[in-house]
Amino acid sequence: MKILKAFTLILAVFFIGEVIKVMFGLPIPGNIIGFILLLLLLLWKVVRPESVESVTDFLLGNLTFFFIPSGVGLMSTFGLIQASLLKLTIIILVSTVVTMGTTGIVTQFVVRLRERRGN
Repeated sequence: MKILKAFTLILAVFFIGEVIKVMFGLPIPGNIIGFILLLLLLLWKVVRPESVESVTDFLLGNLTFFFIPSGVGLMSTFGLIQASLLKLTIIILVSTVVTMGTTGIVTQFVVRLRERRGN
């Protein structure tokens, strides 16, 4: 029953995110708004991390399963994508390198910040 409550809570937060997106006509996806709402609920201690931990662990453990519809969609529209394949490949490679570089820089910054606070 605990898992069902946690899953319902997560779905409700993401549903509220979708409702906010539609009501205010925001250009941000509803699931991102839901993530922000869930983060705020966790930071304000309205929701305890332990109460959703079992469901989030399950979802993260099976994350690859959620990419299957995207993969099937890509395969079914490959004819449309084929004309732009080189451009898409370049965009994917460049954005991957930029993301990895940014992540590394931010991680180094956070580690140095923690070291300064610890000393």
